[in-house]
Amino acid sequence: MLTTTRQLADYSMNYQRISVYAAQLHEEYWRLVENMFREQAARLFQRAYRKKKQKTFTGEALKMVKDESHPMRFLKEPWGNKFIEYADLIKKGLWLQMDFGDSEFDRNIYKALRKGKITKNEMATALLLKQARTELTTQVKQHRFTEKQPYDPASIEFLTPENLEKFYQSVQALPENERCYFSINFSRQREILFLYDGIMDGAQLTREPFLIALKKYILKRTVPSGERDKLLSSFINLSAKEKDIQEAAKNDLLNFIKERERSYSQYLAYQRYPGNSFSVDSSFFQSTKATQDAALFTSLIRPRSQIPSFAISPDYDENNSDSPLLCMILPTMTVLNKLSEHTYSKKDATVPFFTAGQVSTRLIRYLDETPQKFNQPAQSRPVELTHPDLVRSPKPHDLAVHDFLLSWHDLLHIWISSSIIHKDIVRYLRQVLTAEKKFDMSKTIWQLTDMDFVWIFEERKAQKNGEQIAAIVWGFQFIFYLIDLVGQNDFWKKLDKHDTNLLMIIDMIVNRESWKNFLGGKYPEEMFKLDSPNVWQTYSINVDEGFLGFFTKYDFCPFQQIFVDMKKIIDEKSHHSTMFYILYYRLRNNAKALSLLQEANAFGLEKIFSWTVNHGLQIKRNKKIVENLNEELIHSELWIEVSYMKYITTLLLQRKSLVLFPPPKVQIQSTIADTDIKMEDVDEKTEHVSKKQKT
Repeated sequence: MLTTTRQLADYSMNYQRISVYAAQLHEEYWRLVENMFREQAARLFQRAYRKKKQKTFTGEALKMVKDESHPMRFLKEPWGNKFIEYADLIKKGLWLQMDFGDSEFDRNIYKALRKGKITKNEMATALLLKQARTELTTQVKQHRFTEKQPYDPASIEFLTPENLEKFYQSVQALPENERCYFSINFSRQREILFLYDGIMDGAQLTREPFLIALKKYILKRTVPSGERDKLLSSFINLSAKEKDIQEAAKNDLLNFIKERERSYSQYLAYQRYPGNSFSVDSSFFQSTKATQDAALFTSLIRPRSQIPSFAISPDYDENNSDSPLLCMILPTMTVLNKLSEHTYSKKDATVPFFTAGQVSTRLIRYLDETPQKFNQPAQSRPVELTHPDLVRSPKPHDLAVHDFLLSWHDLLHIWISSSIIHKDIVRYLRQVLTAEKKFDMSKTIWQLTDMDFVWIFEERKAQKNGEQIAAIVWGFQFIFYLIDLVGQNDFWKKLDKHDTNLLMIIDMIVNRESWKNFLGGKYPEEMFKLDSPNVWQTYSINVDEGFLGFFTKYDFCPFQQIFVDMKKIIDEKSHHSTMFYILYYRLRNNAKALSLLQEANAFGLEKIFSWTVNHGLQIKRNKKIVENLNEELIHSELWIEVSYMKYITTLLLQRKSLVLFPPPKVQIQSTIADTDIKMEDVDEKTEHVSKKQKT
């Protein structure tokens, strides 16, 4: 108790606590912290309920704030006017003159926003700059976009010259203090891991920014001229068409890095999967936070997404082997938004929704679908900003990382989301699953919400280069992938194995006009109709082939057959539920089972069956998954359920009839008086009967 009293005394002397009322006085500040106040309030109600019902409480697992001595006044602000000093420096564009070593820097920046001295974009920029300077390196420089060095937006492959010019014009219209970006030098270990990872990733070897960095690394190293010539030869062979020559060149360069950078071997201790994701062995997850942070850092700044992330350091010196090679690029948040808007379009660009503390998956979803409910101008995605008084998300992608990467990781997701042209069908699929299954979140819905589809950039690139057919192919590859994703990555191979697959086919039939809009004017049965697998011919097809060239490696005969069978059922049994159609399809060859299904439908199928979160239909009473049962077992289970429903209905009807038509009262007194039976005889007979029952 003494400790608590001292803490309260310290708070009154050094801090003030922010109430809900005080937070609501400034609109931008309230939108920043509102989610955390709501989450904390919900947890307080949950704990009170658990305590009342004597239920277990997990404690730390549900903790969102660090100090709960004042449950709804968990945010603290330091007394004094230090926040005004920071706000003045920000408004003057003197970002790097702020005191990043101030232990109360974060709280003062939050305070400056609450007092209306800075905007939320300025606040986010200041926090990210401080974190980058603290967690990456102290070597930070400020640049103007007119310099075009070290970063040039023209390096974005799918940014057209016209839109680049519009971007520069929009930057000039911004306040003077926000027309800038920052370069933060990589630490040596991050440089090594970035280059090593890029050599292993075949996709990076086709991208000029990475190849420039790798070549400069080779030239910078103090090695004998003969060995340097060999390395440069290997560098050239990375672009060889012969796979064996390319693999030999990659191995030469990887071995060179391993040999020369032995002191950083711990940062190279992971195994890579093909593509963009990496996997680490179990020992890696037990490694230091710095190692895991460096690994995620490398994954986030890969050039494929082309978000402003890395460039050749302005401090690079070819004659100095110890000079930094690479730097991190950090634009002001307002500039980053403008760049996203002009790289993609105002319609496609996703707006950051800065929020203090942890973010739920549902918030991510509904900011994308209904941003107006959060006073956002367009589709948005939350960016988690850390606060000294809040518990942050522990491990994005199961990796322990520092605060800067936690927020930068969210900004990258916004960039990827902005690149997606076909967001309408993504939202549509989420809503189809929710409308039928009655769950607003599941594994599949989360994948459709997260929208981590990096390869979609290729469609943008093809559009910029005027490759019309290639753009169409990449676009329909994306839609094709989404359908497969909803079908648990097994849609085309096991169409009627999963109930969710049948749900999708039913929706294609019932809402065919919506699908026609998504599929470029073609109905699903017209789109997916190729009947034999062929070699991919993505770039040699012509427009007359109706966008089907990309899918020529798939066999669509099963889809066509199931589509026809399901459409026949829907035409014959119109105005029924999706659940009915799925069960009817599974029992279509069993007349007795179909008769039972009609009876069950009369009782209400939703009383017998329900959807699971991540799988198909289940029987409510015994939790058996329908898609795991064959036709006979479904028939048996249905017979049991219908019999049970009949039994329950009969009991209810009997009870109702007893209430409405009670039996007449029996005149016991007169009946006994009119008989010659004595009570002694009744007792003897009763005793005899009871003995016989016992025997």
